[in-house]
Formats: sequence, structure tokens, C-alpha cells
Amino acid sequence: MTTAAELSALRDRIARILTTEPCQRIDFNIPGYRLRPGGFFVIGTSLAFSDAAHHPPGHRGRPMHVRVEHMPPHVGAMYYARSNSIVVPRANYGLQDFEREAIVHEATHAIFDFQRVRLPAWEEEATAYIADAVYRRLCGNTQAGATGIDAIADSIAQDICATTRGLASWTRDVTAAQMQRLISAIRADPAYAGLRTERRSYRYVHNGGTL
Repeated sequence: MTTAAELSALRDRIARILTTEPCQRIDFNIPGYRLRPGGFFVIGTSLAFSDAAHHPPGHRGRPMHVRVEHMPPHVGAMYYARSNSIVVPRANYGLQDFEREAIVHEATHAIFDFQRVRLPAWEEEATAYIADAVYRRLCGNTQAGATGIDAIADSIAQDICATTRGLASWTRDVTAAQMQRLISAIRADPAYAGLRTERRSYRYVHNGGTL
């Protein structure tokens, strides 16, 4: 069972990931939406001050939380909109590179919820994969999967990161064709078998969580 001290340390670890570089340099456009680093800062700051002692009397918002739960097969971490919670499988989660990338992925879903952005679920997932790929590259890790979701997201992130560093890339815009190629890979992944039964226009049930 996770202790209060372990949960506090986990919350602080995730907050640091989201509020410091390189997460604060994730900035790119998909058709119809721009993901800005300020969103990660808001989510991370809410986590850092999520206990009641840090909120003024009469505060009506529902701050971000972290929870430790058993994960379904093929799932590393999750975001629950109803409770504004990033859910991970262990109290020491976030110490490894791929775990920090998963946290950025789930925080992207939290940003969509907080900002009341209502894109189809497939587009939201694609944006989250691009965000964690950009984070991975900004951390100096260029080792993505050779095929599938990670490879496609990384090829998109490569140009975005070049722009971020002031190098030769000419755009931060993700094209519709790139999005559709990435969405096709996500649709083929076993983790999204349940989502495949939904209409292509299906949107995640976000509640516009006020932080």
C-alpha cells in the first residue's frame, strides 16, 4: 500500500517533470490546435500545490492529483478526468526515461481537459504521442522504436525539436497527413482495442476540470 510520504514524493516528482526544462519547451501546432508549454506548467503547478493547505479559503477548483493503481495490459499510465488524476502503477514511477515520457503523455490529456479542448480521441492521442516524443528528444534521447507509433511520432518530433533549438527545421506545424499516419498506427495498437469500437468522431469524456 502506498504511504502518504510516498504519494507526496511521487506528486513532487511529476510536478518537477512538468514545470522544468525540457517539458517547458514543448510547443507545436496540429491542425486546429496549438500545444503550448504553459499548459504543462499549469498542470505541474497544480500538482505541486494539490493539498488543501496550499489553497485559499473558498477555493472551488479541483486540483490535480496522482494515484497509484494496477494498470490494464499494454498501459503504462492513465489520466482520469473525473478526479483530475494522473494514475501510475508504482510509487517510484517517473525515475526512468520511458516513465517520464508517459507522464508527459498523460499530462497532455490533462491539458486538453483543463483547456476544454474537444478534439476526437484519436487526434488527442496523436498529440500526446507527439508531445512525449518531443520531450524524449529534448532530453537528448533519440532512441525511438523502429516501427509503429514511437517511430512515426519521433519522425514528427525531430523537426519540431530542430525548430525549438533554432536549427534548420522550417516549421512547428504537424500536417494533416502526418497526423493521419500516426493515428493509423495508434488504431493498430492493442492498447486501443476498446477505442476502435467507437466512432471516429468519439471524444474522451473530459469535464473541464477547474484547477
